[in-house]
Amino acid sequence: MANEFSFNGSIATQGYNYFLAEKKKMLGHFDSAKLQSEAHEVEPFYKGTVAEAEFRNWLSTFLPKRFGVTSGFIVSQKLSIEQKTPHFDVIIYDRLNSPVIGIEA
Repeated sequence: MANEFSFNGSIATQGYNYFLAEKKKMLGHFDSAKLQSEAHEVEPFYKGTVAEAEFRNWLSTFLPKRFGVTSGFIVSQKLSIEQKTPHFDVIIYDRLNSPVIGIEA
């Protein structure tokens, strides 16, 4: 089979098949967003936003529930008020020990 990996002399496909199915699901959502965006005037970053959201959704189901997955800004005490914080498309954080300071609408 083309979708098989060798692991310690044996063929491992179960995990690979899971990831392949999830990849196909994410690409399907992306393709749907692409088709919808072609019919309308949309921001050029719309397809990327859909792809990022799909990846965050998948990652949140894959990781242990202790971890949260979001996008946004990471606030640091080391930055001055004049410094701009960069936007991150994917942030993985410890839900038990990471405070959420605010949510922008």
